[in-house]
Amino acid sequence: MITQIKKTCPDATLGDYTDYRKFFISVILSALLLILSFPPFNLSFFAWFALIPLFFLTPATNSKAGRPSNDTTAGRPSNDTKAGRPAAGSMADKHELSPRKIFILYFGAGIIFWLYHIWWLTYVTFLGYFTLVIYLAFFMGLFGLLLKFLKEKTQYPLLFLAPPLWILFEFLRTYFAFGFPWSLLGYSQWMNIPLIQISSTTGIYGVSFLIVMFNAAFYDLYFYKTKKSLIALITTFLIVAGVMVIGEKTILEAENQQTDKIKISVIQGNIPQTEKWVAGYSERIVNTYAELSIYAGKEPNISLVIWPETSYPDYAEVGSPLFQKVQNLIYYLNTPLLMGAATQQNGRKYNSALLISPSG
Repeated sequence: MITQIKKTCPDATLGDYTDYRKFFISVILSALLLILSFPPFNLSFFAWFALIPLFFLTPATNSKAGRPSNDTTAGRPSNDTKAGRPAAGSMADKHELSPRKIFILYFGAGIIFWLYHIWWLTYVTFLGYFTLVIYLAFFMGLFGLLLKFLKEKTQYPLLFLAPPLWILFEFLRTYFAFGFPWSLLGYSQWMNIPLIQISSTTGIYGVSFLIVMFNAAFYDLYFYKTKKSLIALITTFLIVAGVMVIGEKTILEAENQQTDKIKISVIQGNIPQTEKWVAGYSERIVNTYAELSIYAGKEPNISLVIWPETSYPDYAEVGSPLFQKVQNLIYYLNTPLLMGAATQQNGRKYNSALLISPSG
């Protein structure tokens, strides 16, 4: 019996392993492409294809496609195949993935992405880091789960399902519960100045929508291989190109306008996280920012100096020796300073921004 199985079904023992290996490759590939799309790599072009490997896990046709029907021809079951393969579909066609597995795979892609993308949080709290990674990956898992559900129920192309669904979960991640708008997909395009002009109307969600729309259109063409899917991809490309043309026009119009301009000096001390909140480094950190600010102040007509978020290495308390050093710097520069600092008020702690003028 065992010999017979091996002769008629040589992949009987390896088929499942091979298919699931493909699933895991899709998960890892999507996660890596998303990671590379953001700083410090800034390969933003990858974002336009990063979701396609994950979309492979979602069938492109009804789950019944490619299965034998009750109709027979010459005594054999009729199915929708060509050369023994389904007429259309994804790698998930051989083993239809359950909703639970879809959630786990999308969730896994989110885990990989966020493990790398918020690694800096380990300097603050390991427990908080892993908790936040799981929380953020949960949104990716829900996206995949609901995408599969809607695809099976409606049979619409992903072009019509994925973009609005992705924006829904970006919006929820931004405003629901903890509110964490870090690394929304559209932020990967921060160097594509013409494209991101659309955000003045749609917010960052408009940029994310375009990226997911292109991913979905490309996926639909690959698996449907129809004239309609080709037209959809071309239309999507033209929409993105049109947005960039309009954005370029907006930039040129802004540059040609006669408006008052000011000079702003932006300071980055590049302080290691391992030193930032250590009391023994506080004065040295302030001195670093002060020296950079004085150097930048050699440029004439500076209207404002800006230090980064929580750049002040202690709770800001007016009258403290460390805060007095900052005030002395402002007097010397005779320029207002916008500084990020942690503050305390009525027993509560805040991540604040302080605007300090030379007049105090």
